[in-house]
Amino acid sequence: MTHRAAALLIALSLLCLPAWADEREWESHGPYGGPVWYVLPVGPPGRLLATTASGTYITDDAGLHWRLLDSELRLDGVVNQTADVAWGWNYQSLYRSSDAGLTWSRVESGGDHWGIHKLAFDLNVPSTLYLAESGSRSEDGAALLRSVNGAVTWTRLPLPSPPEDVIVTPSTVLVDTYDNLYSSVNGGTTWNAVFPDATVNLSGIAQDPANPSRVYCLTTVGTLYSSSNGGLTWQNTGQLDRQNYTLGGMAVDPHDPRVLYVWDSDGQAIARSENAGASCETLPSRYDFYQFALDPYTPGRIWAASAGGVRMSDAGGPWVRRSTGLPNTSVSAIAFDPRDPSTVYAGTRYDGLQKSTDAGDTWEDLGLDSAEVGIINCVGIYPKSPSTIFVGSWKGIFRSTDAGKTWSLSDTCPNGVYSIIAKSRRILAATSSGLYMSRDSGETWQPTGFNSDPVDALTDAGRGFLYLSYNRDIWLSVNSGLTWKRMGRAGMGGTALAADPLRPWNVYAITWRQLLKSSDCGRTWEPFDHGLFSWDNKSVMSLVFS
Repeated sequence: MTHRAAALLIALSLLCLPAWADEREWESHGPYGGPVWYVLPVGPPGRLLATTASGTYITDDAGLHWRLLDSELRLDGVVNQTADVAWGWNYQSLYRSSDAGLTWSRVESGGDHWGIHKLAFDLNVPSTLYLAESGSRSEDGAALLRSVNGAVTWTRLPLPSPPEDVIVTPSTVLVDTYDNLYSSVNGGTTWNAVFPDATVNLSGIAQDPANPSRVYCLTTVGTLYSSSNGGLTWQNTGQLDRQNYTLGGMAVDPHDPRVLYVWDSDGQAIARSENAGASCETLPSRYDFYQFALDPYTPGRIWAASAGGVRMSDAGGPWVRRSTGLPNTSVSAIAFDPRDPSTVYAGTRYDGLQKSTDAGDTWEDLGLDSAEVGIINCVGIYPKSPSTIFVGSWKGIFRSTDAGKTWSLSDTCPNGVYSIIAKSRRILAATSSGLYMSRDSGETWQPTGFNSDPVDALTDAGRGFLYLSYNRDIWLSVNSGLTWKRMGRAGMGGTALAADPLRPWNVYAITWRQLLKSSDCGRTWEPFDHGLFSWDNKSVMSLVFS
């Protein structure tokens, strides 16, 4: 990160650094962990798939390293039929793999699938498959389909209601619909309603992988039922605590049928029962989860797809990042340790605060809860003590005095913090209520001007030079913020500012999809993006010099 000139860095939806061989080019430096919609165990131990907006990724070492498998493939679910054969699906297509998930081919079968929820195969006759879908492009609508020739052709089964899920046991086919639970003993020719409690709605069904005849159904009020004969008869197993979440689904641990997992409909919580549902405990959860999967090989291991990448928890422990090699997370702020420029802090939109000690090659999670702090707008490092870190968001200023181990929220600084400048004698914060200052290392804050209106951006150029964006104008202070002078206007006003610490009269501003440069302290401006905004769907959120 050293160079004869200061290096300008930009936080888009990823962290970018300039390639010095050609200063008109930019390259990504993480941190990894952009949104992952599904994480899907497939094939041998340690192999998983991750579905992202950029395609499907694969890992063979339990998430330590990911690589892009197919940029065109996006899977919503996978079932493993044999050690090598797996079936996958998304909303409108069915796929098959014959090499344990390494390659996938679209199944060009009869019928036009639309709204696929689940695929299941007959345990006694592997060529017989069942497909639950919510609708089709034809006039037939939702259907449960059956194929007896390995998905070459399909037959529509006379199910009374649209299917949501399907389970095949050794003796029955069990289907969860929107209003009931149905069982068939003749491959779907006829059906019987078997839901044990018609007064409530069904939340989900699950099958014991070790004993396929044992199935469970869960109601939306938390009542759990079990069946040992494929759903023909049911027993009330217990009442789950549902005070902290709305029940949305469940799964049975493949290693211990007494261990059940239940999650809420929004992916915000997951609970674990070790006694077949008689009681349960809510597991620690810090991130916005989209989907959960139980590891088929490692007892007690849960995988989660989240807005911040892939997470893993063992035996109910903390959620550990497993995102190296996945698409980058959405970075919204950058800061450097003033004593060690190879130490970089990246504030994110969905994944809290990340830290790198090797100039962005690898990253670690500092543990600031994204649910608590929200989207991070800015990060500041106190020069007298780099273990003191400030994070600004719409919820206010968070401070840590122990290098990110613990955090506290200031009660004297307003919400809506856009920028933080940490100097040895004073700390400044640009907020939605004006400019605030602290003279006691961030313990307390006082307003210091600009009429309680939003100060959109604030940057430090060193030598006492500070710039801020207020009411679409650029202002300059040459005495570390004691007094200010209006300089000029940067287009529509700067939403992010950075000044060259070696040449403080050179200042850069981000406006609506444009990077501007001024060489006269903000009086006049000219474009300086060099193709940066040719990247589709990227939003620049922060500028910083190294």
